[in-house]
Amino acid sequence: IAIASGKGGVGKTNVVANLAIALQKRGKNVLILDADLGLSNVDILLHLAPRYNIQHVISGEKRLSDVIVQGPSGIRVLPASSGVQELTHLDAFQRMRLLEEFEAYEDDIDVLLIDTSAGISENVAFFCVASQEIVILTSPEPTALTDAYALIKVLFTRYQEKQFRILANFARSAADAKEVYRKLSVVTDRFMNVYLDHLCYIPFDQSLPDPVRA
Repeated sequence: IAIASGKGGVGKTNVVANLAIALQKRGKNVLILDADLGLSNVDILLHLAPRYNIQHVISGEKRLSDVIVQGPSGIRVLPASSGVQELTHLDAFQRMRLLEEFEAYEDDIDVLLIDTSAGISENVAFFCVASQEIVILTSPEPTALTDAYALIKVLFTRYQEKQFRILANFARSAADAKEVYRKLSVVTDRFMNVYLDHLCYIPFDQSLPDPVRA
């Protein structure tokens, strides 16, 4: 499941981390892939200090099993690197290398959650296309909606993706979240042949920054 947004700051990493723990507590084996490859965030949020990261896998120095670390509640995390600009644009060989490592990974994984980077880069598209489900995370802010639409447009026009789940974050109410879905549906119905599923919404919580800072 790829969690993507278009715009940064809408809460992808928080959603992925909490969803992973919730699924793990319901008996699923969960692995998080921090796919913001040059700007790691998941390990910071979960207070992890990994020795190796995805850069060592892509370069062939380490296997996937050498790099994955244990996180809270038994979840597993494949950390990204930090400050490595080259990884923001994977070439075809690097992508194939990563896919081969996942194919060869022997531990049981029920759910792989992919925390993509912000934007509409080829990396974001690659991880979305490689996933079985694409969740577009957005907020009621006009800029977030615009960027969510831009990402859907790129994935549809260039990669023929047609199904997206819409998850509204920072919603003040259920009506607020439905309006997010309605606005996206209006423009996609007019200009694209895609299916949007109104997944659910996450209410705005002003206390959230406190545990993040902690």
